Amino acid sequence: DIKNTNKGIEKKIEDTNKEVEKKIERANQELKNEMGKISKDIRKEIIVVETELRQEIKQTNDKLEQKIEQNKITCDSKIDRIEEETKKLKETLTQDKLQRQGQDEAWQTLLKEQERKMEQRIRMETQGMFCNTRLDMTNTNTQDLLFYGDTRIHPAIFIKKLKLHGQTIPTTNLKNFISNTMKGDAVIWYELIEDQYETLEEFERLFLNKYWGEFHQQKVRMNLFNGRYSDRYGTSREKYLMKKIYNIKYLEPKFTEMEMVRMLARHFSDEVYKVVITQRIVTIDGLIDYVRSMDDI
Repeated sequence: DIKNTNKGIEKKIEDTNKEVEKKIERANQELKNEMGKISKDIRKEIIVVETELRQEIKQTNDKLEQKIEQNKITCDSKIDRIEEETKKLKETLTQDKLQRQGQDEAWQTLLKEQERKMEQRIRMETQGMFCNTRLDMTNTNTQDLLFYGDTRIHPAIFIKKLKLHGQTIPTTNLKNFISNTMKGDAVIWYELIEDQYETLEEFERLFLNKYWGEFHQQKVRMNLFNGRYSDRYGTSREKYLMKKIYNIKYLEPKFTEMEMVRMLARHFSDEVYKVVITQRIVTIDGLIDYVRSMDDI
């Protein structure tokens, strides 16, 4: 009897184990099905967002092209008018000059002054128009172009401004010009590398390698991937976000705007990230507006 009882118990255990295995297998299958459904929904959502984004970009590009074409037509028309006026004036001046040949030097001076005024008028009317993008750098001031080797100005911003100003500096004065922009700790570094460059491009390479090289950019990337906001920082979500964007926008290679939005959204609570996904917030401005509303709650 005991032997039969043991066999019965063993059979029940075996049957129970089989039943448990079947339930586990069913649960695993249901989980796989659910994960597949979620993955499919996410892919659909991404496709929808990408489609909408492409449409928005196309619309923006179309509007920009229209505006460029309108500006070009306006610009060409204005230039044609000015050229015609200039031609007529020169003809008039030439006729007057021929008629007044033999008069004293005062008339010659007056004629040149009239020509100078007309040329000045042409420059003033065309300056700043869309078709003329040349920058007038004759009055540049380096007081706002100083680098201290700290966070007062981003290295990428500084070098961009420096290159813009440096375009008008003669090669013989380039080092003196750059030296005057170095302040604080940056002076020490500059004295070490001053003999290692001759051109603005060579200085740019040395400067970015020192202050915005791969090491610095990798730190920013790691913070972008792993950073988290906490109200213990004593700053609002909006200010926290703006500081992150300030560095991220100068990374090379650059992230797309949607990639930055998704990664920055993870710095906040799961609720914030879900809202960003469900409401399809795909721009930096949109994310800033949303976290600002969270700060106001």
